[in-house]
Amino acid sequence: MPIWHRLRKVANGRGSPLPLGGKVFISVSDAHKKEVAAVAKQFTDLGFELAATSGTAAVLEKAGLKVQRIFKLAEGRPNAIDLLKNRKSSSSSTHPPAPPPWPTE
Repeated sequence: MPIWHRLRKVANGRGSPLPLGGKVFISVSDAHKKEVAAVAKQFTDLGFELAATSGTAAVLEKAGLKVQRIFKLAEGRPNAIDLLKNRKSSSSSTHPPAPPPWPTE
């Protein structure tokens, strides 16, 4: 299923309009790096710009995609939080390496 259809389902579920452009922040664990370029390409095909942390950005650049590098929180600024706070990102996608070690309820 194309990324646009998946995003529309998420947006409809949370009652938010789906952004039609802007910048997407992507940061994935090593386990997801082999799939991230294909997903990011779908965003660029829709007219979105990309921002990513260093490891993810390296994968995207190797795939020929233009990406703005963003620091991880511990690395300095501008970081992902700055990007979201300043409304410079229309969407974000992060995939941690494992579920959180605390209960989610």
